[in-house]
Formats: sequence, C-alpha cells, structure tokens
Amino acid sequence: MSFIEEARRFLQQNILPDIENVLEKGGYIHRPLFREEADIDKALAFRQLYQHQQDNNDILEDQNLEKEPNLALIGNAGAGKSFILEYGYTKAIQRFLDDLAAPFPLFLKLGQQLPTSLDIESALNSQYQQLFQRSLTEHDSGCALFLDGLDEVLQDTSRFLVDLQIFLQKHASYLKQTVVACRRAAWHSDWFSEGSFPLVVYHVDYLDREVYAQILPARTTRQSFFDQCAAIGVLDLLDSPFDGFYLAREFGAKRPLPKTRRECLGQRIDDALRGTSLDQDKGKAPPLTRLRFLARQLACLASFTNQNSWISQEATNLLGSSTVLCSDRPASYEEVDILLQRPLFRKSGQQFAFAHQLYQEFLTAEVLASLSLRKQRQLLGAEKVNRQRIQTQHRSIAAFLAGRSRPFLSPSLRQTL
Repeated sequence: MSFIEEARRFLQQNILPDIENVLEKGGYIHRPLFREEADIDKALAFRQLYQHQQDNNDILEDQNLEKEPNLALIGNAGAGKSFILEYGYTKAIQRFLDDLAAPFPLFLKLGQQLPTSLDIESALNSQYQQLFQRSLTEHDSGCALFLDGLDEVLQDTSRFLVDLQIFLQKHASYLKQTVVACRRAAWHSDWFSEGSFPLVVYHVDYLDREVYAQILPARTTRQSFFDQCAAIGVLDLLDSPFDGFYLAREFGAKRPLPKTRRECLGQRIDDALRGTSLDQDKGKAPPLTRLRFLARQLACLASFTNQNSWISQEATNLLGSSTVLCSDRPASYEEVDILLQRPLFRKSGQQFAFAHQLYQEFLTAEVLASLSLRKQRQLLGAEKVNRQRIQTQHRSIAAFLAGRSRPFLSPSLRQTL
C-alpha cells in the first residue's frame, strides 16, 4: 500500500472521528488570533471596515492558520489554545484527504505523548505507526505539524526547548506548517525570535463579545445574557472562552448561572462526573462524592509528578500507592475505570487525561486547601533571590487556592498570582 493510501486510511479511522467528536461536543466557536505586538483596537477597526476583504497582518482568522506557516500560539489558561489547535489540525486533515499535494498532518500532545527520552521523532512515529518516518522519503509535499502543551513539558525539563529547536531546524525544509501552543506564563519572547526556524507569535487572550453571537444568535437574547452576567457579578468571566462559552450555553438552555468562577468550575466538574444518559454504568457507579474524591487525588498526582495520563490499571495502582490518598478503602479498578470514562477525562489511544488542565488545577487546589499554609507554600513555591514566588506551572493552582484560602494570598505572594 502506498504512503498516501495508508496515511489517509490511518487518519480517517484512528484520528478524525475522535477529534471531530471533541470539537462537536465542545461546540467549536470561531475567533480571531492577534499578533502579539498588535494594537487590538486598531486591528479590530481595520477588520470591521474591510470585512475580511483585505489582509490584516495583525489578525489571523482561525480558519486560515495555514496562511502563517510558522506560528506560536500563546494565551492564558482557558483561552482556547488547544481547541484552536485541534480545529486547525482537523482542517489540515481534510486538505490531506482531498489533495494529493497537501502536507501530511501530525498532532502531538507534548505533555502526554512524549517518551521519557523526550524524542519528538520517536513520539511521532509511535503515534502515527511509523508514517512520519515514511513521509520523509515518500511524501514530497512535507507535513503540517501541530504541537500542543509546550509549557507542560518545560515544567519538568527545560532542556526540551533545545531539543525542539534542533528538531524544527533539522526538518525545516520539510515542515510546511508548524503551530506550537504554549501558556503565556511559561512563554519567553526570545525563544523562537531568531535562528533558522523563527515562529511568528499570535495570542488568543482577547475575546471580542461578538463571538457570542455564534452561541446566542438573537441580539436581544445576547444582551439579556450580558446584563444578567453583570447583575450577578460574573461579567469578567466572559473574557475567557473556557468560562464564557459555558455560561452562554447555560443561559441559552435557560438554566441558572453560577455566581462565581469557583461555583462555575465546581458545577462543571460535578456535571462531568455525573456522566450522560448514555453511560452504561449508571446502576453501579460510585456516589458523586467518591468520584470527586478520586478525581482530586488524580489531579494531585498529575500536578506534582511527571505523569499526567494513565491507562485504567495504572491509575488504580497509583491511587492505591499514593501517600496523599487518605481513605478508609483503596480505590478499586472498577470505580477508577468508571471515573476515567466520565467527560471529565479525555482518551487518547489507551491513555486517559483530564479533559482540560483547569479541571486538574481546580481539583488540586481543593485538596491543598485542607493543608497548612506552610505546606501549601512548600508545594507551590520556589525560592528566587531570597524571596518566595509561585512556580510558573503552579500559578493557576495558586490562584484557585487563593480563592479558597485567604491566608494563602499574603502580600509576599499576591504579586505572583
């Protein structure tokens, strides 16, 4: 079988159904990306004036990621980086299925799919059944590479940045499109600004309220939604797609809106743990309190170890041996398997991981809230020139913890949150 035939069959059978299902369930919302140094007000005015009829170098529409072939996508937690990356990857797959001359699309979750050696080529060949290696000699059109979660790898080993730069430079002539996503807190502007493989930096930290028309089409309904959010004090949550899009859908479904971000996330986690009407384990599922307890322990393991995805047996073993697990009875394989099948988690191959990093961080903060202030700071802090600061990878946990434990938010730490 030729490379093209085998690659197309692999993508259609193993990749496309899962990623389309994720985008459909999540209700993908189109939005623009902004060049990092751009004046957003001017960029939006230009966009409105010409209605996409002229190129705007400060704005890149998510439907046109391929127009900026070497791209770094940065943003704060919940900004929607991964969702945009998956959407762009889906479009790249469709191009490859429709056009023999299109680049071969590859997607790698760096925080979950890299081997312990951190070898990118090995990871790509493993995830794509050696098709990456074959494509180098059998597909002259090159590849489109999407890399998610750069910050997740760097929190464990900073040397990976050099490995990534070497990989990109080595395959520069073959990489027709490269998109690397990273949290803003971990990003440094000089990483890919020079050298033989520079990346143009765009961000998704600004959310135009007009995007809510894709969820609430009627202008009067949309205005009522904005008014209600303002009245209950959650209007600022609309600046984050992770929170805002959820609130808009809850409003559209005529359900009461949560009154704080903490209440919003807690409600979403409980809903995910309850599962759906299609779940086959309703009669034997553990109580919600038990599932949430186990989810918290997995969140801590993911946050404070170098492993954030597991097969069911692996997760069961870890929970059973964890020193932070304080329970009258050990976790059983059956209840852990039910937990991992809930929408709180996503499956990739045989591995499960939290569906969103914010769920993991929020649940971790719930556990840490019961610890002493000294232990909280030991787990989250790092000494910098005789001052204690929050470790970059733990800033979201610290922010959630500050909302639950006011003593944690002391003047010495407040500036880092």
